Amino acid sequence: MIDERIPRTNRDTEDEIAIVDDEDNPPEVDEPTPAKVPTAPSRAARPSLSRAPASPIHADKPVFTLSVAADLLGMHPRTLRIYEEERLVIPYRTDTQRRRYSQNDIKRFQFIQHLTQRLHVNLAGVRIILEMLAELQKHGVDFTPRLYEMADDESPLPAEEP
Repeated sequence: MIDERIPRTNRDTEDEIAIVDDEDNPPEVDEPTPAKVPTAPSRAARPSLSRAPASPIHADKPVFTLSVAADLLGMHPRTLRIYEEERLVIPYRTDTQRRRYSQNDIKRFQFIQHLTQRLHVNLAGVRIILEMLAELQKHGVDFTPRLYEMADDESPLPAEEP
């Protein structure tokens, strides 16, 4: 081992040059060849289209619990229970009597919220509106999608004139 604290002389430098020259022509050594790793057979390329869920959840399937539905709607869970007591929305009940709400129930809650908070309709008026919509559906007229769409619209209400 070379002590680095001792100053180098010209002779040390010449030795290094000789070593460098030896590196250019290294002695032949049998190096082991790397083992071949088996590769998987190539697959057909998948289309890069956006994936749709394998089985989309049907809009009538009851999947949301009371607390999740309340969080989605920004309402207190008690409000959802009140709407159930008033028979405005009737949730599905599990075998253990727990409430489950579907996507259609969530849309109905949003519509009720639109009627009560933005249009200032009381719950008795909401019940009458929902009953009228049900009668229209029986006769083949379905305004529900358009009304739900209006409830989703976040545009401000027109200013009231004095």
